[in-house]
Amino acid sequence: MKKIFLTILATFSILGALAQTEAGKQQNRHEIWLGGGGGISSLQYSPSIGDHNTGYGYLGGLGYTYYINYNWGISIGGEYQYLQARYNLSNTSDVGPGSDVLDSYLVPFPNSGEVFLFNVSPRSRLRERQEVAYINIPLIARYQIDLPGKNRVKNHKLSFGAGLKTGIPIKGSYYTSSSFETTGIDWVTRDEYTNMPNHGFGTYTYEKTKFDWKQKINFAGTIEAGVKWQFNPKWGLYTGLFADFGLNDIVKDRPTSDNYYVQYNPTGKPYAINTIVKSDYGWTDGTNGGQEIRRSIVDKVHTFSAGIKIAATFGFKPFDKKEKVKTVAPYEDPWDKPVTGKQMRELLKEQTGDLTEAQKEEFEKLKQFLSDELKQPDLSAPVYCFDFDRDNIPADMRAVLDHKAELLKKYPSLSLTIEGHTDSAGSDKYNYGLGLRRADAVKYYLVSKGISGSRLTVTSKGRKEPIIKNTQGNEKANCPNRRVEFILKK
Repeated sequence: MKKIFLTILATFSILGALAQTEAGKQQNRHEIWLGGGGGISSLQYSPSIGDHNTGYGYLGGLGYTYYINYNWGISIGGEYQYLQARYNLSNTSDVGPGSDVLDSYLVPFPNSGEVFLFNVSPRSRLRERQEVAYINIPLIARYQIDLPGKNRVKNHKLSFGAGLKTGIPIKGSYYTSSSFETTGIDWVTRDEYTNMPNHGFGTYTYEKTKFDWKQKINFAGTIEAGVKWQFNPKWGLYTGLFADFGLNDIVKDRPTSDNYYVQYNPTGKPYAINTIVKSDYGWTDGTNGGQEIRRSIVDKVHTFSAGIKIAATFGFKPFDKKEKVKTVAPYEDPWDKPVTGKQMRELLKEQTGDLTEAQKEEFEKLKQFLSDELKQPDLSAPVYCFDFDRDNIPADMRAVLDHKAELLKKYPSLSLTIEGHTDSAGSDKYNYGLGLRRADAVKYYLVSKGISGSRLTVTSKGRKEPIIKNTQGNEKANCPNRRVEFILKK
């Protein structure tokens, strides 16, 4: 199990090294998740006698994920986990030589130096159910990529995770159902003691009797894989599979010497039935001088869980959040309210004096521009100067996109084709993909402002249509080529 866990963790690391960061797309940097899961959720052990049966359980919790970039994040949280297992012993023929005795050991007579042989023989199937509960603190590295397909606006993602869970035990119980007979044999005289219930010799029955036992802190490796369905920029639903592998023995205060399954009580019914995870068994053979031959029923107990996991996710403060954008003056739609000639002259004239000829000419140009805008809003202004080899939207271009979003809201019959362009560095194939990612980033930004994705079509020209040709690495000349253009559709 440990090798599988380490192999998958190494695979995620390699994927991260090869992945290209896509920070230009909208991705919430902070995410809260609430969910649970269930399936196999068992205590794993291999008994030396009897049979172990896998149990089923569940988990549920609340957590937080911080995304370092578009692909990689780290999660921490808290979850409640319930695990159980069952044990059955129906055949004791392999316990001792030619006997149905489960256990046989020497016990001193009260107030004397003599000893007798105490025998425990099952009279029905021995059954035990162990259950534990932990409060887990998971620390998980996450890696995600967009699902393939045309509808990339919603950003559904494949998600993978691997990490460590630290479990704090809060509950440990076992329920035993058994019936057994106890007898004694005087070690010297060989007299037998039977049917003396007031002295610890008789037939006793336990039916689903509950006892408590203690566990250590549990360290478990965890892996998971699933799909995060993004309903809108904030809310999503994660569905996937998970597996947790216990890394240590969880039995606390495991005895270093004999720990009998049934402890003799000279005054009546045996004191208690021990849990099989802490008990040993054996026999005493007269041919070896009374030496007890004992063996643990269970040497180690680990946890293992695997099943389905479902969680609601809520994200906030995306990578392109406004507080990291340069402050720009708010854009005022010129047709938001009527502008009179007098108001326009007030905007253009100096603090004192009348309009100059140059100002009059500028005023006429502005008035004509407003008139044209009212007839047909200008949605064609490009977004220029993307960073080299990146698809993140330039901060000083956000106001341009905000303006377009407002115009599209005002004119719902209009649609746009969003066309991505690049500079000349790199191959045609690579630049086509880069142009498409830039167009995707702009489309998702407009969708986040309330524009339907069905009104926006993305395409890419790659490096084929530069504004300035033969730039030869000139950054200032390349800047206009790294752009997104808009084509108006009706």
